Amino acid sequence: MLSTINSISSASQCRRKSDMDVSNYAMMQTFKKDPKAFLKKNLLLINNEPTNVPISSGIYYFQLESITDKQAMDHNGKKINCCLLKQVPDYSEPVITAYYLAYKQDAVESSQLANEADYFFTAGLSGCGFAVEDTGYPRVFHIDGEKYPNDKMLDSITEIDNKRLYNDEVYGHDHYYGASSVIGVKNSTGWQLYGQAWYMKSLESYQLAFREGIYLI
Repeated sequence: MLSTINSISSASQCRRKSDMDVSNYAMMQTFKKDPKAFLKKNLLLINNEPTNVPISSGIYYFQLESITDKQAMDHNGKKINCCLLKQVPDYSEPVITAYYLAYKQDAVESSQLANEADYFFTAGLSGCGFAVEDTGYPRVFHIDGEKYPNDKMLDSITEIDNKRLYNDEVYGHDHYYGASSVIGVKNSTGWQLYGQAWYMKSLESYQLAFREGIYLI
């Protein structure tokens, strides 16, 4: 199924461009070409509202939608683009086929990254923790920060030993005024994970919290 989606011809994609704004189409192609470079110049917001993203973990279809009524800046205050991740029906093209790791209240949600999709997104992390098994094809965990404070997060995962944790102490900002997300890309050796953290300067303005815009997991 995935190979069929990824092999859609350029002509077919052009016919589908009428289903979405041309600028959003170009933005998605830029993301697919080089996600790491994309995240340095674009703030990707993952809004946990059910109208935007799934309520359970799994493999879904997504598109990127430009947000024109919000402003985003890099760590130097330079203006960058702002976009939103949105789930779409499987008949919408072009799409990003991705694993999605949802948030579960008072619990730890987990998922296994394998070969069924080329991309991965977490639900927005606002006070939560993200843990990853240190392997090429890892299990990933979304840990509720209210149930498990920072110093207890790893204690909530007992089934694996070789794991790394990323939470507010790593993000380096007050999570009540911002959030973080993790984005994954599958390559020939396994999965490469990136993170993006931001904080709110106002209701309409966001700024990246890292000097390089992204951090490598």
